[in-house]
Amino acid sequence: MSEPTVLPIAEAVNLPLRTEDPVSFALMLKVMLITALLLAVVYVVLRWYAQRANIGPGSVAQNAVQCTATLRLSARTKVYLLNAAGNQVLVTETSTGVSVTRLTERPAPNADAPQQDAPA
Repeated sequence: MSEPTVLPIAEAVNLPLRTEDPVSFALMLKVMLITALLLAVVYVVLRWYAQRANIGPGSVAQNAVQCTATLRLSARTKVYLLNAAGNQVLVTETSTGVSVTRLTERPAPNADAPQQDAPA
């Protein structure tokens, strides 16, 4: 009697062996360029949104309130003098909370003009 021959599994079933595609330099360069392009697009969109929504440095909303002076009264108490649209505001920060005091108030537009009553 002859001995049965032992074949590898792939040859016995006639399946092709899996081969990996070689990773080329051109493929890596292409992937990096696409990634850089997508990052640039995201950056431009975020900058546009920040300007549109008035957030970030240079926006009008951030320049509306300015801290004029800061004074630490104790280890747990600090006082800020803020200038907000022409009004001076004193903000006191303590360990128990925050209090806000208006020092000066800018008059509202047309406050000096006499108010006209609606005809009855």
